[in-house]
Amino acid sequence: MCVATSIFRWRRKGSTARAQEHVLPRFKAAFQHAGVGIAVVDQDGLLVEANPAFAATVALAPEQAAGRALADLFQPVHRDHDLGGIVAQLGVRGPAPPDSYQVETKVRDVAGDGRWTMLVLSRIIDGSPFVLAVGVDITEQHRLRDRLRQQARHDPLTSLANRAFLQEWMADVARQDGDVRVGICFADLDGFKQVNDHYGHRVGDQLLTAVATRLKAVVNSSGQLLGRIGGDEFVALVAGPSDVDAVGALAKQMIRALVPPFTIDGMRLSITASVGVALSDRQQHELDRLLHKADQGLYQAKRGARGTWSPAPGQ
Repeated sequence: MCVATSIFRWRRKGSTARAQEHVLPRFKAAFQHAGVGIAVVDQDGLLVEANPAFAATVALAPEQAAGRALADLFQPVHRDHDLGGIVAQLGVRGPAPPDSYQVETKVRDVAGDGRWTMLVLSRIIDGSPFVLAVGVDITEQHRLRDRLRQQARHDPLTSLANRAFLQEWMADVARQDGDVRVGICFADLDGFKQVNDHYGHRVGDQLLTAVATRLKAVVNSSGQLLGRIGGDEFVALVAGPSDVDAVGALAKQMIRALVPPFTIDGMRLSITASVGVALSDRQQHELDRLLHKADQGLYQAKRGARGTWSPAPGQ
């Protein structure tokens, strides 16, 4: 019985060896020609072997990739993801779940700047301390996500912050300091409707874009944000101004920026802006309430000479 068992095991071992002679070259070929990046990493986080697709991800030849530290080539998006620590954990023998990690990374190499890769790191279940790294290029998905985020937070015509982004910005300011006050310049273009009616919406849109460009050159300091909330209405937010006059100083700059005529389709067009100015109450950071206060100042400015600014009543 023992002899029979030994013969069976010998035959099975021989059969396995013969199978490996045929299978291993195929696996090697698949490894080399795979459309996704595949690499073997040791417990120290160093690349033992990388296929051409993996090496190309970091703009290296396969022979150049060997011996490089994984953490030197890829930068995790989330700070709590430590590639060296993850590889070391996966390389430990014995049960130490989980058996794999997904880590979103950005390629560190200068030649591969701007490329994003999802690294899937898996323990090789054979008792060895090696880790399998599979890299999938997710650059296009990342760019799509950025475009969608841009569209959700910005005005499509001028690329300025939209109402949602303005409110988000105010909330961020409040999180940093709940007592900080936010100033607002609420600008409305004087006579824009007449320009739109006379020359058409195409010229009107070009004028709005040109106005936005000039205002961006003025509202560009740290703690300031410029937005368009619709039509010919522009908003500048200021974090922590000393008083309403400090906000008024920005309003004056915005008004002066629009004084030189605009050239649109070979035509010289002039436009002015009236601006209402207000300060939020402490621990009150709602955009709509601040806009309402500034609108009262804007009303006062519109009643007087055009191209001026006025604070909200009581400020």
